Amino acid sequence: LRVAERVRLAISQSPISTTGGNPVVITGSLAIAVVSEGMPSIDELLAKTRLTLQQGKQNGKNKVIFEHSSSEPLSKEDNVIPGILRALHSGDHHHVVVLPVYDLNDYTKVGYELLTRMSIEGFEVADDFFRFCLEHNILTLVDHRCFESCMAAGTIFPPEMRRHVNLFPSTLINIPVEHLIKALPANSLTRSHCVEISEQQIIGDPSYLIKPVAALKEAGILVAIDDVGFGRSCLESLVLLEPDVIKIDKKCVMGIARDESRAYALKRILKVANSLGTEVIAEGIETQEDLDLVKQLGVKFGQGFLWGKPVEIPRPSRLDLKNSFRKSA
Repeated sequence: LRVAERVRLAISQSPISTTGGNPVVITGSLAIAVVSEGMPSIDELLAKTRLTLQQGKQNGKNKVIFEHSSSEPLSKEDNVIPGILRALHSGDHHHVVVLPVYDLNDYTKVGYELLTRMSIEGFEVADDFFRFCLEHNILTLVDHRCFESCMAAGTIFPPEMRRHVNLFPSTLINIPVEHLIKALPANSLTRSHCVEISEQQIIGDPSYLIKPVAALKEAGILVAIDDVGFGRSCLESLVLLEPDVIKIDKKCVMGIARDESRAYALKRILKVANSLGTEVIAEGIETQEDLDLVKQLGVKFGQGFLWGKPVEIPRPSRLDLKNSFRKSA
């Protein structure tokens, strides 16, 4: 059921481009049936799942239907979803992992990216549970809690180490920036924290982010545009928002040593970064070959599995979480 729900969410969140320029949003209904020893053929199994699917779609589309012991199919919404929603609302089912950021000149650690992972079975991958949250209108709630957890978890590092924390653009405009700033640990050094905004999630004209981004910068927080080069990169967002950091998406870096087109694309991004005076971090460095080429092209900072996978750090208690935040006026 959880795997089927992840597939359904992935379909609904993946518009298909058309020659006319208008993306088409497609949804899917999935049927699940129990396979027994008394069902010897694929045709028989397909006939059973088709019947379950037809019965379920009479109650609406874009859902997962599970055939159980009774005569009526059980909708996904009737069993698994409420439990997941409760878990996400409680905030007790996520943990923080860290991935170091390295200076590629001498491979010293200059900071850490703090990422949230869920312990809910089937939704351990961040993209899966964020899609789920978006569909059920709790993305801002969950993203804000993840942001606070990462801020609190980052207090274990020395003050001079930079902490990178992710935020969805929607969270940045739905929650007052002043409230986000209060999540900074007390006595934080200026420019010791960096808020990463995924370029994939910046929809349309990015000018709606100018004010909140400016407020973050005024508070001494660095701003990064993440996932640059993913395929939807917009020069306008880089020019308007004037980020302190550009993070090159891992899809542009992985295998770059054997792909001239990726190397060419990275060169173009670096020209833009140089003209803006922006720091560049390459994500997804996994091989020595890719590392050598990235350094050769002039990238000064990087992160990736070449140095190890993300490591979970202990979750602060609720008391520690509270004490680590600035007291509101």
